[in-house]
Amino acid sequence: MIFLTDRYMQVMVAKEGGVYLEWFQNVLAYLNTGVFMGIVVISAMGAVLGALLGRKLLAKHFIKAGIVQPN
Repeated sequence: MIFLTDRYMQVMVAKEGGVYLEWFQNVLAYLNTGVFMGIVVISAMGAVLGALLGRKLLAKHFIKAGIVQPN
């Protein structure tokens, strides 16, 4: 949708008759390169924070199961 915009619009017009074409064009107006990169960075930060939180919360279970050694 982001990288093949023209092709996506062609398929959408062929499939849906262009019903959502105006909506899609409005979405693309807001989704410029800066916004897209911001979404990517925030997603990556969320993934790292989620992994660290999960590691912290599950550490005692991994130690009890013998999968990891306590520090």
